[in-house]
This record gives sequence, C-alpha cells and structure tokens, in this order.
Amino acid sequence: MTALYTSDSPLLVDWDPSYWERAHTVTTFEEVVIESITDTEAVVRVKDKTVKVGGAFFIENRAEVLYTLRKENGQWKIHNEEVLNLIPLGDPHKLFDQAVDVPEDVRAGLLEMTETLIRAIGDKNLDAVLAAMAFGSEEQKQRTAASFRSMLDQTNDSELEKWAVVDYDGSERATILAALVFETDAGIARFKTRTIIVADAKFIDGKWFMQPDYGIVHTEPIP
Repeated sequence: MTALYTSDSPLLVDWDPSYWERAHTVTTFEEVVIESITDTEAVVRVKDKTVKVGGAFFIENRAEVLYTLRKENGQWKIHNEEVLNLIPLGDPHKLFDQAVDVPEDVRAGLLEMTETLIRAIGDKNLDAVLAAMAFGSEEQKQRTAASFRSMLDQTNDSELEKWAVVDYDGSERATILAALVFETDAGIARFKTRTIIVADAKFIDGKWFMQPDYGIVHTEPIP
C-alpha cells in the first residue's frame, strides 16, 4: 500500500505495513469530488464505506476524507489526508469481541500502561499523562498537551471499565480498545459518560507507551 503514497508523505512516518497484511477490508466509494487541481497537485473529497472481510482488528466505518494528491514520477499519489467525518458502523460494544490472545507479559505491560494513563487523568497530572505516551516530534507532544490540559480541567474522576488487546504484531506494536468512565464538571452539574477509545501502543526500551493519536469510537451518557 505504500506505493499509493508520495515518498515524502507525512502519513508514512509511523506507517505499519504489517497491519495491512493482516487486516482484510473492502472499500466502496460512494462519492468522489475534485475540489481543486493543478498540473502537480489535486484536492479530492471522498465519501466511502469500509467493511471488514477477515483478518486483524478493524472498525467498520463510513467516512468523508479530504485527500491531497501530488504527482510523483508522473503518477498521482496520496500526499496527505484529513478525515472530515468518520462514523463507526454497528454496535461499538461488540468491537471487544475482536480481542486477541497475547503473551501474559505483553498483556500485563499494556494493562499497566493503560492504568497508569487513567490514573494520571484522574489525578489531573499532565506530566504523568505525557510520560505514558511516545511522541514522534516535540510539536506532536505540545499539541497533545494542549488537548489533555483542556480535558483535565473538566474531569473530576476517571475509571477503566473494560479493555482488550485487539491487535498485536508479535513484537513491538499493539492496539488496545478501552471503555473509560469519566466524571465531568460542567459548572452547574456533574455527569458521567462512557467513552470507548482505540489506541495504538509501542514497545520501547522494555516498556509499552501509548501513541497519542488515539481515536474516540463512541461516547454515551451514564444515567
């Protein structure tokens, strides 16, 4: 799949080709609109639906994506993309059915990583949150810090309700799915929500770290 991208695409910085060897999906394009085009660059808006037909963990979805294409060696290739909208299909709670078996030490390390992060959120400890993650650049770290700083200001408590390892490459990459319960202060009242997230993790120097670009799959209020 890397042949579809320009050699300098930022999307290849943390690309995991082994995942796409394990995951088998089918994508149906529902709408393709060329927003702009020159001799060397084009911006294309695509609406598509992607479903799993086998293999590794995958969240079936309907998405709207803005692709930036650039010509490289006379061929149009993807340089970057912006996900404008992504709607998971089906019951998000059933994603836990895609859990995979992993060695006990891997499971223990990933659980420790997850619990450390949740505990740091509950303690409103931004430094501890960032220490549980692996960043590709200082810019990414600062962007993540700003995002969590806002969340910590409003979060009174956090709890790990359920989790699972849903993908593992056998060595240094894994994906976890977690249902988190947050108690949030909205000023005039406090309320609880359940949020299901999916996050990649990397094994670095004997320890698991979460990748900062996690995805929120589903959020629901708790009565």
